[in-house]
Order: sequence, then C-alpha cells, then structure tokens
Amino acid sequence: MSTNDSIAFGALELWTIYKDPSDYPGRYLVRRFVSVKGFLVVDDEPLAVVEDLAAARLALPPYATHNFGRMVDDQPHIVETWA
Repeated sequence: MSTNDSIAFGALELWTIYKDPSDYPGRYLVRRFVSVKGFLVVDDEPLAVVEDLAAARLALPPYATHNFGRMVDDQPHIVETWA
C-alpha cells in the first residue's frame, strides 16, 4: 500500500522506531504501520535500519510530525511511534 493509497482510504500511517530488535541486534529499526478501518497493516520490509536514534528519526517521512513517545504496554524494544 503506498502513501497515496493510505490517504485515499482515510488511513492513519504510523512509524515505529525500535532499538535492538531481535532481527537487527544492536541497531535501530523504523517500520511503517497503516491503520485502515480498524485493521493494522504492517510493511514487510523496514523503512530503515540504522546505527542511532537520530538517524532513525531522519529516516521518517517529512509528514510524520507527531511523536507519541512510548505507551505503557509497548514492547520493550519500542522507542517511540510517530504519525
């Protein structure tokens, strides 16, 4: 699903930054999630796999401007989520 498709369907794109996930130990990972009418679609490939949090934030699309931080029940590897 492309960004234009997401907008056309009124979907919400979320970008989650992970630190030291099991599939990329020692790295930061940025992954896109799209929420469409109560369903969550996850991209198969990460947007970025980088060395630090600053680089992960730079990999976010320019329209991802709101940082939700962490939620109480987030997985330990989640650093923050953006929309």
